[in-house]
Amino acid sequence: MRLKKKIMRGVTAAVLAAVLLTACAGGGEAPAPSNPDNNTMGGGTVTTPTEPEKPTPTEPEKPTPNPTEPEQPEPSEPETPTEPDEPSDGIEWTYKDNGNGTATLTGYNKSGEKVPSGAVTIPRKVGEKKLTVTAIGENCFRDNNNITSVVIPDTVKSIGVRAFSTCKNLSAVSFPEGLQTIENLAFEGTGIIELTLPKSVTNVGTWAFRDNKALRTLQILGIAKSGYGVFYNCTNLQTVQIEGTLSELPNTMFEDCKQLKNVTLPKSLRSIGYSAFEGCTSLREIALPETVTDIGSGVFKNCTALRSITIPKNVTELKNSTFLNCTALTSVSLPSDLNILGENVFSGCTSLASISLPREMTSIGRFAFENCKSLESVVLPNGLSTISGNLFSGCSSLASVTIPEGVLNIDWFAFYNCTALEKIVLPNGLKTVGDSVFSGCKNLKDVTLPDSISTIGASVFYNNTSLAKITLPKNLKTLGYGAFVGCVTLHKIALPEGLTSVGQYAFANCSALECAYIPRSLTRIESYMFEYCKIIEICYGGSEARWNSMSIAGYAENGTNRELYNAPKHFNCQPSDINKYARF
Repeated sequence: MRLKKKIMRGVTAAVLAAVLLTACAGGGEAPAPSNPDNNTMGGGTVTTPTEPEKPTPTEPEKPTPNPTEPEQPEPSEPETPTEPDEPSDGIEWTYKDNGNGTATLTGYNKSGEKVPSGAVTIPRKVGEKKLTVTAIGENCFRDNNNITSVVIPDTVKSIGVRAFSTCKNLSAVSFPEGLQTIENLAFEGTGIIELTLPKSVTNVGTWAFRDNKALRTLQILGIAKSGYGVFYNCTNLQTVQIEGTLSELPNTMFEDCKQLKNVTLPKSLRSIGYSAFEGCTSLREIALPETVTDIGSGVFKNCTALRSITIPKNVTELKNSTFLNCTALTSVSLPSDLNILGENVFSGCTSLASISLPREMTSIGRFAFENCKSLESVVLPNGLSTISGNLFSGCSSLASVTIPEGVLNIDWFAFYNCTALEKIVLPNGLKTVGDSVFSGCKNLKDVTLPDSISTIGASVFYNNTSLAKITLPKNLKTLGYGAFVGCVTLHKIALPEGLTSVGQYAFANCSALECAYIPRSLTRIESYMFEYCKIIEICYGGSEARWNSMSIAGYAENGTNRELYNAPKHFNCQPSDINKYARF
């Protein structure tokens, strides 16, 4: 009986508590707690509260253990946060409605109460229509020096031309997976320090990150296509790692990245564009993937720290200026199938002492080894028909050159100023020796000229101060202007029968010349042929009458051929007669 009374008192108390709660609420139900995620603090938009759930009338209230405390209603299930129509940062964003539920962010109200500064998060949605931001438009943040970092949402697929150009204090950008395109000059002149381009990025425009002087590390996980000069003049970039499926490294990609030291290229790479690494003065070594088949001109031009390199086996041509002025380069491994060396390929490689050229190479361009001052010897390939102009000019250590049979022409200045060259044998079949080919070779003493040569150009042996004797080819027709000027140790010369033309100053300043044989075939002598030759005797192959009928410019006591006029003459001579009148 006592227990029954206690139970009745508990039920009565519970009923009274429920009545009191209803009265305090004014006859309605208690409101559900508001969700802070549905409040937009900076954009002036507040999310409308949801209608609270009503208690099920059939479910009885459970009595509480303590009859003096009213029972609190159970909270409703929390809602999933939704994207705000406008970001909660107070920035008045401007955008273009793309008409398909998406928008391109075009900028912001620069006169608004708040503008982007510091750390900035690009909104996912904008406007009353809650348009999804899929693009950051042209010039969107250009010249904003107040932003320091940017987070780009994964809804964004493209970043427009100059979107963040010259945002000088922008040091960090989070690029989302899903981004596909970065347009021309998008991040030119920013201050990004570390950069990772996600795998989804397939296209990067010209100069997209050029002049980014703070950039130090770069990782590329994607990019199928790119414009030129993407990282041009990023002068503090030190490490580059390229992964993914990149097949073509664009032109001038890393030109003038002066601190670049470490480069990892992908195995998918097929070609390297021109000047891709030009001016990377700290790059000491680089491994080129075996998949590479094409290397553009000037790729490693002015890489003054580069010491060694191996060219992949499927490369058949090194284009112009590939290693121009690589002053530290000492070792180059060339593939056996390499056919062509372009102009200036190794010009200015002052530390290159030797190089093995593929035997079947067919073409070596002009200036290819110009000023390779340490190059001591070279064997030229069998496939050459021409030794190009200035090929070895300025190679001051070059002492040995092997020229193969089959070479028909040696072009101008080919061995100009090769001051260590003492002996050279020119091959049978050679037709032409061009202007100044051996000019300045002051130690050249022994030259073998094959009888096949028909033309010797101007100044070919200019200032060859050690050349004491030489035998000219039997089939020589033309001897060029100043061919032997300054050969101060040359004592005698026999011009061959069949010679028809000798240029002005041919033997000028040959101060030791004692005797010269002039053939009957020569009918015209130009001015200054023996200018400043102190003592000379002439052996002529024809009669005195024939000599007197010859056309000789300035043939007078004080004329331009006064040395010839005043010289003792012997007629009806043979070439060997010069030995009678010369002491050497």
